[in-house]
Amino acid sequence: MAHSPKYVLFAGALLFLVTALSFLDVYYEPNTCSMSYSRPSSVEINVQSPSSKVSTRYRTYLYQEGGVSKVYTGPHTLGGTPVIFIPGNAGSHSQGRSLAALAINLGEELGTETPFDFFLLHFSEDMSALHGKTIVDEAAYVNDAISHILGLYAQHGNLAVVPSSVIVLCHSMGGIVARTAVTLDNYIPGSINTIFTLSTPHIFPPLTLDKDVTMVYDSVNQYWRNCYSEKHSPMENTTLVSISGGHIDHMVVPDSTPVDSLIPVTHGLSAFTYSIPKVWRGIDHLAIMWCAELRSVIVDSLYKIVDSKSPERTIPVTQRMQALKSAFKSPIDSLTENDTLVWHDRTEKAAYFETPVGFFEVNPKQDSNGLVIPVAQAAHHSSLLWTVLTGISVPLIERYTNISLPTIKSSLLSLQVEVLPQCQPSHAGANDIPLAIRSWTARESRWYVGNTARIVWYSESPYMPFDDSRGLYLQIFAPEICSSGPSHIARIKVDWWATLSNLAINYRASLATYPLAVVLICVFIQLRAFHANKHISFSDSLSIFTEKYLLHIAKGLAVTHLALCWRPLRNLIRSLQMPSERYNIHALQRQTFDIHDMLVGVDEPLLFWIPPLLLVMATAALMLVHQVLSAIVFANGWLQNAACRGCRGPPVPQSLKNPAVYIIGNLFWLSALFFIPYQVVFIAVTVFLLSKTVDADSWQYTFSMLFLWTCAIDGPILVVWAHNINFEWSLAFSTYRNIVAAAPIVILVYFLSQHPSPIPPPCDNVLLKRFTYACLIYMATYALVYGAMHTFMMHHLVNYFAGWLLTLYMERPQPRKLQ
Repeated sequence: MAHSPKYVLFAGALLFLVTALSFLDVYYEPNTCSMSYSRPSSVEINVQSPSSKVSTRYRTYLYQEGGVSKVYTGPHTLGGTPVIFIPGNAGSHSQGRSLAALAINLGEELGTETPFDFFLLHFSEDMSALHGKTIVDEAAYVNDAISHILGLYAQHGNLAVVPSSVIVLCHSMGGIVARTAVTLDNYIPGSINTIFTLSTPHIFPPLTLDKDVTMVYDSVNQYWRNCYSEKHSPMENTTLVSISGGHIDHMVVPDSTPVDSLIPVTHGLSAFTYSIPKVWRGIDHLAIMWCAELRSVIVDSLYKIVDSKSPERTIPVTQRMQALKSAFKSPIDSLTENDTLVWHDRTEKAAYFETPVGFFEVNPKQDSNGLVIPVAQAAHHSSLLWTVLTGISVPLIERYTNISLPTIKSSLLSLQVEVLPQCQPSHAGANDIPLAIRSWTARESRWYVGNTARIVWYSESPYMPFDDSRGLYLQIFAPEICSSGPSHIARIKVDWWATLSNLAINYRASLATYPLAVVLICVFIQLRAFHANKHISFSDSLSIFTEKYLLHIAKGLAVTHLALCWRPLRNLIRSLQMPSERYNIHALQRQTFDIHDMLVGVDEPLLFWIPPLLLVMATAALMLVHQVLSAIVFANGWLQNAACRGCRGPPVPQSLKNPAVYIIGNLFWLSALFFIPYQVVFIAVTVFLLSKTVDADSWQYTFSMLFLWTCAIDGPILVVWAHNINFEWSLAFSTYRNIVAAAPIVILVYFLSQHPSPIPPPCDNVLLKRFTYACLIYMATYALVYGAMHTFMMHHLVNYFAGWLLTLYMERPQPRKLQ
């Protein structure tokens, strides 16, 4: 047992390495998009935005394509359909020029005068993904910009039909900004007609580090769902298309982009780029704005839905959705039994994939040299357990076989499919039809050409709502090459290499919450030892954790996962959350949709091994950080001792009643009141505490480690604040909440820094001891069970605990000696 920490470190580091390698192998694909080009120029449109407090640094530009667009000299120059581009997190208005250039150039080629007027919004590269108030400010500016732009058309004077609405193109968080704009008071009803979102996380934010972001998401999603459920909806003429680049988009989890849980199919459409006709490829987060293949489809759809004779400038909703589905959905996904299929010559190989034939009986009206693909005689069903343990083999007797895997619902599992021939071709032309594999779920469809395929798919994903129970389907198109018996055998097994990569993309937030839980348990171990008159260091407590606690907690997490797979028990455990954050996911709670927002966010019992795996990796990460931080503290202590040679002794301990405490406190309150967000204050005091820590065996070091992992949660707000400082603007926040959220930590850090060798707060009362232990255990449990979707709460829990420790210190401010 003495060497178990080394084993844990080795196992965790190995898991980290394997997971990282699998992620690089599976999720990093070469970019196969063609580059798009433009001749950009722009004219700034002066938009006054009284609704947005930061509008002075927001801009609106009218895009002008060099050599094509008319030079803007006033409202009379406008005449096309207004299209507004909204950039995403840290995005720029220049990202919209690719789509604008193609739309304008295509209009020139078609001889259409001024088909579109593109207005590009610039938000000074604000980080809307990290700060909820920024989303609201941008949305308010969007509404004011739309109002101003529509006013320009009203001033034209010579337009037969003055537009009353705009089309909106959005990238990333720009889609959330557009949807938020609809919910604000300054929104003009009906002014947003159609929204195209590219790589927008509609369901949940990419990171839950700011409570305001989660509140914006909940209120916006709830508003949209309620609007479409009303008989006379204020958004009855608004449609939305959500486009995702698939698994090679590392910035946004692809499973968070579909809008089927928010918008009915009569008004909403979700598509993945590798299943969009004429695109057929994955696209990363930035390339999705300039990918030539995708922009052609988007611009083509714009021309299909535009109607210059209508004030809305688009065709009616029903026709609009049909046009959008024809543009963004594969033909096989929209076929019906009565559709008429036109034969393509068998020598044109691309014809088999331009309009692939699926699960329908084909009755040719006349003879042709085409080849009829018969319906599969039977579907194959397999249990998840059997697939995981042994894989399955399916004989392919017909040219088309449908394989049903209804028990495989979680997209955390990736599959490997291999189709093997069973004989040599028995006749010429047997291989004229290339072998193809199609995977499909209720949300997406994907084609693979060849006899092998790695199935990375999207269905029931961690923390995402889903109400479909059909699982995964595979369709295999294989030529008949044998005169008798099955021509091929399909072998299907779990691809564990790709499954590990899925963990990396879905559980990134666990890198902050799981190690923080381990730190809290180590603090618990240290306090218990101290109250038993024993002194142990953080390193000792970490060793004790790996030897005595790790295995039991891992078992407990596995059992908890199994328990959470039962919906009634999941609702009960959710109700025990304190402080309750249930209202933040209220928009995703209804009878037909269930949201699993706890632990690892899936209700598949066979995935019970994921929480223990994450715990081992988190423990290894903590060990590595501990070694690095210990070296830094040792170097700091050596430097301070070298600088203090000749000193007569250590500084005299000071009590909490020192007047300097009040001076520091007043300075903190003033800064928090007028300028600095509490996250920045917390990071500053953590750095200060580290500078005062000279011994890795001290109580100061323990709190340095605790605060350091909490800084991983607060760090992004520091980035937002530093970015806004460049524009001489401070973050908007609640003054009262800002002070309360950091005051206990600031005072505790100052107290710890004043003692040369501070120790945990003495406590002789049994009830107070047990309450302190209970606080630590609950905080660790919260980090493990609730932390993934409510990461921002960990700062507040640590702050509450700091306040409790201050209370204990004030009971007996002078440290006692250990026996």
